Parts: sequence; structure tokens; C-alpha cells
Amino acid sequence: MAPGATTAHLPALRHWRVIRALGQDELAELAGVHPTSVQRGEAGQPLRLATIRRIATALRVEPMDLMGQPPAE
Repeated sequence: MAPGATTAHLPALRHWRVIRALGQDELAELAGVHPTSVQRGEAGQPLRLATIRRIATALRVEPMDLMGQPPAE
């Protein structure tokens, strides 16, 4: 999928998934998305905004939290 106005990158996705102690498959199931969506998001590939909203809801964060840089550890 080519990046565009309806897609975004999620540099903080892995950070929030680990903070919530979820595996990629668990997060995908909670969000109602395919596991490859989570894998692609963590690999730096853009995801559709609807997918980002579903993942953010499952992680109990705002979509912008996923699109920003992860907090310094």
C-alpha cells in the first residue's frame, strides 16, 4: 500500500504494545485486525487510519500516541 493522506506510520506502536504486555497476535485479536497489520505497523510500514484507530482503542491510547515517537526509556 502506498503511503497517502489516509495512512500513517506508527513509530510508538511496539512501545505501547510492550507496555500493555501484549503479543502481536493478542493485540490484533483485541483490535479486530489481522496480525499482519500489527507486524507491518511495527516494521515501519504505513497503516490505514481506521486500522490505527482500532489498534489505539485496544491499547487504550490516542492514535496520536502511536504516531509520535516512543517515550525515552
